[in-house]
Amino acid sequence: MKNFNSLLLVAGLVLLLTSCVSVRAGGAFGSLKDEYNSESYKQSSQKNQLASSTNSETGFYVGVFFNEIPITDDLELEPGISYVGIKDLDLIHFPVLVKYNFDEKFSASAGPSLSYFLDQPDAFKSLGFGINAGLSYEFVEDFSLEVKYDIGLSNLIDNAPSGNSLKFSQFMVGVAYQFKN
Repeated sequence: MKNFNSLLLVAGLVLLLTSCVSVRAGGAFGSLKDEYNSESYKQSSQKNQLASSTNSETGFYVGVFFNEIPITDDLELEPGISYVGIKDLDLIHFPVLVKYNFDEKFSASAGPSLSYFLDQPDAFKSLGFGINAGLSYEFVEDFSLEVKYDIGLSNLIDNAPSGNSLKFSQFMVGVAYQFKN
């Protein structure tokens, strides 16, 4: 809990130091992909085969993206923080995106993301790593429609046996409002 409070303090300070932010909210469609050594495969002629299953749930996200940091005329760095709630899974999501502006209304973004899982079971890691990519379209001044996909790359099982993994990915659809000076 101490780390989480420190994280909130740092996020609050960053927010205070930036003059422009955008707030975002929408639907989150998360999935946990479980890959494991199947006992039925071990007993058959196809030994050491992997089985997998995917569990998908629907939830929501709310968050802020901080002042965009210009890299070139069309490229910007866009760090953010979001809360994601999907059924029994709650996490804080930290994407750091490079955003390319095709024109004044349409942009694409991609970059790494960290996810801090709240209230995870003992056998699971609390921190995950992924790659985030998305598109955004400003349909009215300062309001945008956005779609993003975050593919989880980290195995979330602590000390997982060989061949066993659990990865979290999410698809998000929502709206954003950009505050301006």
